[in-house]
Amino acid sequence: QRLFWQASLAAHWLILWALAPVLLYKKFINGNKIYYTTCLIAFFASSIHIYFIPMCFMCLLAFCLTDILNGKIKRSLIIVFLYMTVCVLTVWIFGGFMEQHVSYAFEGLGRCSANLLTFVNPRDGLSFLLKTVDNYHYDQFEGLGYLGIGCLLYILLCLVRSLSYSKFLSDMVKQNKYIIISLTVLVTLAFIIAVAPVVTFSDRILFEIKFIPEPIMTIWKVFRASGRFIWIVNYVLLFSLIKLSSKIYNSKGLLVVLFSCLALQIFDIQDFLWKMNNLYDRRVVYNNVLKQDSLLNSVAQNDKIKHLYITDWTDEYSKLWMWINWALSFKKDTNIYTVAHPDIESMFANNENMLKSAPDDTIFVFDNSAEKLKQYNLNYYRVLDFIV
Repeated sequence: QRLFWQASLAAHWLILWALAPVLLYKKFINGNKIYYTTCLIAFFASSIHIYFIPMCFMCLLAFCLTDILNGKIKRSLIIVFLYMTVCVLTVWIFGGFMEQHVSYAFEGLGRCSANLLTFVNPRDGLSFLLKTVDNYHYDQFEGLGYLGIGCLLYILLCLVRSLSYSKFLSDMVKQNKYIIISLTVLVTLAFIIAVAPVVTFSDRILFEIKFIPEPIMTIWKVFRASGRFIWIVNYVLLFSLIKLSSKIYNSKGLLVVLFSCLALQIFDIQDFLWKMNNLYDRRVVYNNVLKQDSLLNSVAQNDKIKHLYITDWTDEYSKLWMWINWALSFKKDTNIYTVAHPDIESMFANNENMLKSAPDDTIFVFDNSAEKLKQYNLNYYRVLDFIV
């Protein structure tokens, strides 16, 4: 779980990297830099976490739209081809296209979406200053897009200040109209994906979109935690504000505004920052008690036993990891290893055949339920809360 949080969902730098070509369009307008960037983003998005594949693709499509509006259709087609090709190859290399059937009928689409109040609802005491508003479902934490008091004040200050620079801003919009159009389309699409197909406000369902074509819905279900797409909206909004404020404030005024809003932002989410600091800024010593069991020690030294087969899934990651760690420490392979969400159907599809054949080079691990074990011709031993 710790690896899952930090290496996967913490990789927001991928979104920022994918936004760079459109936000810094002039730096990518010539040369082959955009092609190298596209391939690298596609590789890292595919290998780190599958949710970043559509997110980064959408950000790069914003660059392609800007290109198309500027008459560079061929380059846009090459970018799309490169991205999709690298993603498919990377997923294939990591075993994403297995021969056995994999079900994509995941639950959670619409339940793991973003609430319409996501920008101002701190959720679970995240804010020191604002009160949490109830959501339609707890799983809507996936669509957490709380901006923070500091960022909300930053938006207000920029909007008020911009009223005095209407002529200047009008010229700036004309100069960057294609980029602005592309970013507007990106933000709109990302927001719709994040809040749909079940649109909620606070703890109420406003409406549900039911006319979505089945092929689109099938793909959408793979990315059931659609609320995460709100991250794109947040980052585009933040960098647009920074760009805007750099034009309407002088250097001194901009520093005062930024540091004031940053200080307020830190004050607002201080409890959450301390909570995360206490969680991660500590030394964790893991002691696997299985390595102290005499039976398992003799099994570990037996070179004829090569496989550990876990017959039951447990949501208690610590217990599952205990067995996986034991197996890998003694160079035994396992039928299950999870960093994120396991495919239960595939992992246990071969249970009956394995248990009836009972290979001599395999040990089996069961939960504490002994009733079902009578039908198998095996020798059973109790190890902690498990039967081996």
